[in-house]
Amino acid sequence: MFTGIIQGVRKVSDIVDFENGRRLLINLKDLSVNLNPGASIAVNGVCLTVVSLEKELVEFEVIFESLKKTNLGFLKIGDYVNLERACRIGDEVGGHHISGHVDCVGIIKEIKKKKNIH
Repeated sequence: MFTGIIQGVRKVSDIVDFENGRRLLINLKDLSVNLNPGASIAVNGVCLTVVSLEKELVEFEVIFESLKKTNLGFLKIGDYVNLERACRIGDEVGGHHISGHVDCVGIIKEIKKKKNIH
């Protein structure tokens, strides 16, 4: 589970495409403390599993279905991504509980700009 509160923004270090998916490598820096393979991290709001890590460089595999339903398929090396570690029992929940599992893609049809009245 995640709170939806972004804990950090990091650059994509490398991308390796493979049949039916891709690997993302991201240097998590301080967000990699006490991280182990199998842990869940939300990358741009999408729950991904840590496949491997070497110090602060973490590798995720993204399957084709996730690439279709998220923006992860559009990422390029050097792009920034939003990151959030999974909640732990006892952590403050400052946002709301979310799973990070994506069901569909929506289309923004219009963006209205309004003056901030506060």
